[in-house]
Amino acid sequence: MPLKQRSIGEIITFFFIVSFLGCSSIQEKNWIDLIPAESSFIIVPKADVNFQNIGNVEYASILDDLTPSAVLQLATLPDSILQSIDLKAMVLYPASSTKSEFIWLTEAEGNLDDFAYNYYEPFEQNYYSFNSLTIHKIHLNDYLIYGAQVHNWLIFSESSLAVESTLRSYLGMADPVGLLNEPSPGQLIVNSGKLDAWTQQFIAVGYRPNVMGSTDGFTPSSMRFEPSEEE
Repeated sequence: MPLKQRSIGEIITFFFIVSFLGCSSIQEKNWIDLIPAESSFIIVPKADVNFQNIGNVEYASILDDLTPSAVLQLATLPDSILQSIDLKAMVLYPASSTKSEFIWLTEAEGNLDDFAYNYYEPFEQNYYSFNSLTIHKIHLNDYLIYGAQVHNWLIFSESSLAVESTLRSYLGMADPVGLLNEPSPGQLIVNSGKLDAWTQQFIAVGYRPNVMGSTDGFTPSSMRFEPSEEE
């Protein structure tokens, strides 16, 4: 009996080690390699912008129009968590043919696993595995936000498909957006070659085939957010 128990323990230990080595063997890359090729817009906030003050930036009204719930709900995380998260970019991703969702790309000092369980719902499947990485379901008030971590990069979105797409890009299972350099803070990047997927959301179904593929060959363009001269 003791031998059998020891064997079971050794098997469990073996699978834990294999799982750990699988996660740690992922090549560490820049956060821009998280951005899926299908993304429509990439907003790179200025260095002092975070979840706590993003409602005060000059483009806050645009964020509210696109997806207000995620901005508000992520800001309800405790200060102890928010202060350890550095917001890198907000990526608008066409999660379906009728709706886009933001992907929030961040860098964190801590581990998502250490606090995600505080937002689990009882008697529910609150996380799942995706290519050796864990995607958590974070319940904030009445909203569900998906979160994942690879190295120091934390990813949040209201769309599980969007989170999975970022991981596929980072793991080399799908093409990333293909930026040559890390954007500077305060930039808006328009992924012009993929705007057809975003545009079709505002067009009647019968006309969508005419739109898809119409922006192929376009290259990304960028602009900078500058403060208004009101004072």
